[in-house]
Amino acid sequence: MGTEVKRRLMKRPERREQIIAAAKRAFSRAAFSDTLLDDVAREAGISKAILYRHFDSKADLYEAVLDDVSERLQAAFGGEANLHNAKVDVIVAMADDDPEGFRLLFEHLAREPEFSGYNDQLQALSMTVTQTRMSEELGDSGNVDWASRLVPALTIRAVLSWLDAGRPDRAHAAEIVHDIIAGALEAFRKPRR
Repeated sequence: MGTEVKRRLMKRPERREQIIAAAKRAFSRAAFSDTLLDDVAREAGISKAILYRHFDSKADLYEAVLDDVSERLQAAFGGEANLHNAKVDVIVAMADDDPEGFRLLFEHLAREPEFSGYNDQLQALSMTVTQTRMSEELGDSGNVDWASRLVPALTIRAVLSWLDAGRPDRAHAAEIVHDIIAGALEAFRKPRR
């Protein structure tokens, strides 16, 4: 008698989810171009042939991962209609729940020219969301466009730094990120001589 491992048969949607989760982990460790489908198959514990039954190419798989992460982000905010209510605590919670997905969307995607459409869409959405809030915060100061570019970048960088540091002070992480943003906004409000 050998020590043969029995493979569990999965239904197609369940297997697809498993592959996407494994791909998210594999792609978050390296760039799209540096991740092989063999890496994803190994991470999922399946053969490359099974992977190809679900995805036509590495690009097809990467797009499925990006779609999955984007849908999770929208769900965290309560759907696409509520994205304008973006709150720091939701962003921190999403990063805490799915650090690999968060890194893919907000760190790696910007360096993937093949998927620039996803990144452009994400950047445009964050600008739209932030411009409304910055108009309310800063009024007619002339700095709304600048702040609308800075606040999302600052928020994401603060959360990525928090992940890099091992997620310290989880109970107060969102509050700290919020205070960092408030400090930046205060700099815009400060009277200049």
